[in-house]
Order: sequence, then structure tokens, then C-alpha cells
Amino acid sequence: PLLDARAWFITVLVATGVLVLLVAKKNRWIIVSYLLVVALFTLALGFTGQFRDFLLGPWYSDAARIASLLPIAAIILAGVAVSVLHDLLQAGLRTLNNQPEGTPDKKYLSRIGAVVLVALLLTGARGSSINMQSGWMADLHRPGQEAHLLSDDELILLERIAQEVPEEAVIAGDPWTGTALAFAISEREVLFPHLQGNFSAASLELAANFKDLGVEACTLLNELEIDYMLDFEGERYNAGRNKPAQRFDGIRHIADSPVLTEIDREGEAVLYQVVCD
Repeated sequence: PLLDARAWFITVLVATGVLVLLVAKKNRWIIVSYLLVVALFTLALGFTGQFRDFLLGPWYSDAARIASLLPIAAIILAGVAVSVLHDLLQAGLRTLNNQPEGTPDKKYLSRIGAVVLVALLLTGARGSSINMQSGWMADLHRPGQEAHLLSDDELILLERIAQEVPEEAVIAGDPWTGTALAFAISEREVLFPHLQGNFSAASLELAANFKDLGVEACTLLNELEIDYMLDFEGERYNAGRNKPAQRFDGIRHIADSPVLTEIDREGEAVLYQVVCD
């Protein structure tokens, strides 16, 4: 549901499965389960704020994670439709077998029907969305200097941080640029360990306004016990054009801040030390 391509054949099967269960007046809980996941997906994709975070938590506030649950209920509904089509096909074949001799070759007609059904399931169900999905995910996680998640320069800098930053230090940075991976690669605590979460008001204020605060930023930095900051100039993960990513605009391009001193650099990836009185 997050890509331009759609497996319309599956959509038709799911809709047919819903219709069959409604008419049969049984197993309607499957429809309710599917609609519940659709509702949660809509909430995650179309809303922001504390109400959404309360219902979904930080993990499922990412609509892509709920989207992965949709096929669980959808495949059951599609299976209902396929079962009905199978029964109709069998009834048609029985009718064909009861036809008198001299009608078109019954053996070949049944084989042709089976081939057509399998072809529809394999090609229609797969559609172009699977190719788009695999290509999209591969691009997001492909290593290299132009990588979306972490460039070569950024990775090299993160691998050096363990020798430059004390173990008890806390690092702040825009997680959408890959700075959150300092926790995994450098084994150092980060203020924003994930793209989204229930961050404190002070943390969000720092993320939004740091570079505009000047020396006044020290109040927030001291409150949050921030010792170092990372600034990766590269592209944000998954383009980062949505509202959750824009919350961190204040901790990007921070070279001019009067409370930071550059201590290491690899290309456009920079590690700063906080210098507050």
C-alpha cells in the first residue's frame, strides 16, 4: 500500500472473499480483523501527535510496519475467494464430463482451464508491486557513498567514534541521516536512537531549534546531558520528506553553532564536541 504499483488481482480476490463471507453469514471475524488492521494503518499514515502515539506506540507509528500485517488477513479473504472459484471450476468440469461424445475434447479443455487458472494466480497475484518493493528496499539499504541509510564516509566516522567519545557520553544527531546507528556501531548512547519515538519535550525542542538558539542552546544541552553531536550532510533515509523527519531540521547543518567544536570529520560526516560554560 505504500508503493505506486498495486496487485489488483489480489484486491479483487479480497473483495470477493469479503462478499462471500457476508453472504454466507459466517466467519465474519476475518473481515473485522482485516478492517481493524486497515484502520490502524490509516491512523499511522494519516495522523500525527500524542493520540496516534498512545494507540500505536513508537514502533507501529511507522505505517510501513502495519502495512506488513495487512497480507495476514488479506490472504485469508483471498483464499476464501479462490476456494469458491475452485468449487465453480469443479462444477464446470463435472458438467463438461457429462456432455455427450462429439463435444470439444474434454481432456484438453480441462487442462487448458487448469493452466489458465494457475497463470492468473501466478501473474495476477504477483503484479508489479513485488518488483517495485524489492527494488525500493534494495536501494534504501544498498551500501556505498550515495547510500540512503549510511554512506561510506559516515560509516568510517562511526567506526572511529569509540576511540574518541567516552563510554558515558551522549550523542545527539538527526536519526534520519543515520546518526542513530552510533548506538549500534560505536556503542555510544544517542539522544535519538530511532526515527520516531516518545521523545521528551526538551529533546524535541533541541531537535527543532538548536542551530537557531546560539549560546542559549547550552541550557537544553546541559539539561539533556549532551556531550557530542553528529552532523551527516548526506541525504536523509527514505528521502525524509515527511513531518516526523522535519522535526529534526534544527540539528542539521550545525557547523556555525558557537557551542560546538569540530573534533573529527570524514567527508561530509562531522563529529562535534559540545563546549558550554
